Amino acid sequence: MSVIDDLSRMASHMIEGVMIHEQLMNVYLFIGLYGEAAKHKSHYIAESQNYADLCEYCMKVYGVLVNASIKSAAIPSLIPKSWLSSSQLDLDYETRIEILKSADNEWIDWETKTLDLYNEIYSHLITTSCSSSSEFVKKYILEVENEVIEARREKLEHSAVNYDMSFIMERQKKRERSYNKEIK
Repeated sequence: MSVIDDLSRMASHMIEGVMIHEQLMNVYLFIGLYGEAAKHKSHYIAESQNYADLCEYCMKVYGVLVNASIKSAAIPSLIPKSWLSSSQLDLDYETRIEILKSADNEWIDWETKTLDLYNEIYSHLITTSCSSSSEFVKKYILEVENEVIEARREKLEHSAVNYDMSFIMERQKKRERSYNKEIK
């Protein structure tokens, strides 16, 4: 496998990441957790920027376009079709909790999968003596490690209060303001 093949796999995964964060943002918006939604909007923007940076890197360093492809089957659909004919007011308390638990798990699973892929690519680039490309990938590994920690902490915080939606809702305005400042 060539360096460009490795970076193309990474680019495809980044595109999927953009879609995952967009879906998580909409899930949180739907259940009324606007701070959580703003967080995933921030991740959506960062992932889009990372993808653009990877494309630019491939062109500037290797003189080629990155070959990113998406298999729609690989992208989980986090938003049930039934939501399209519902409103936020249709959700009961227990359903909101189940959705939040599921979203927590989806986020952790996604970031763990991302970390595994980036580590695999990094290892391959190291063994093929592509030091500049391996260093390029390494910075993304560090970002994703922090996201895995963030996702796990988030789940732990939710679990610690037994997914008490009134407690979780109370923190949303502050979080929303914080992430919206970060975005701008």
